[in-house]
Amino acid sequence: TDLDVHGSYIEFRGLELVENWHARPGAHHLTFRNIDSARIMVSSASDVRVLGGDVGPSLDATSQIKQASDSSLPARNVLMDGVNVHDITRTNADQHLECLHVMSADGLVIRNSRFDRCSIFGISFNEAGDANRMRGIVVENNWFGQILDGGSYAVHFSSPCKIQLTETPGSTTDAGGKLVITYRARVDLPLSAPPVAQG
Repeated sequence: TDLDVHGSYIEFRGLELVENWHARPGAHHLTFRNIDSARIMVSSASDVRVLGGDVGPSLDATSQIKQASDSSLPARNVLMDGVNVHDITRTNADQHLECLHVMSADGLVIRNSRFDRCSIFGISFNEAGDANRMRGIVVENNWFGQILDGGSYAVHFSSPCKIQLTETPGSTTDAGGKLVITYRARVDLPLSAPPVAQG
């Protein structure tokens, strides 16, 4: 990690990092503006804004938003806006990789961003950790490019994510405060997902 952040009420601007930055448990009210890094990590931090910037390339490692291993709290109130995430690749087909892996988030907005040349998935939502939190997620107005290594989906949801989808005017999919996906994206729902609600 090039930038390990435990503090609060800090804004970082225009940095070029070789590896990644990491917002650690307890850190809050952080802004990462126009940062160039290989990866980003948000672990049980809150009120984190990622504004612009470039993420990638990265080999055999991916960006993550999650509950830290030594915490019971999810990442909370995270915003990614205008971020270019690209060229996240792997050397071994047994590795699970994507441009962004979301495992535990309570309040996450990903918008106006690009995900291109990602191994397997652009974004993977795969609930993990004791926090059991995957709610208040919005994915809107993003651009998804090439998916590599035989992957098929721009956005992937893996059990035990609980997703309810409804149609709303002006958007592709909406989930009443649980999840919103607007504009075009192929969505992979697990077989255990609840039925689509009509509204």
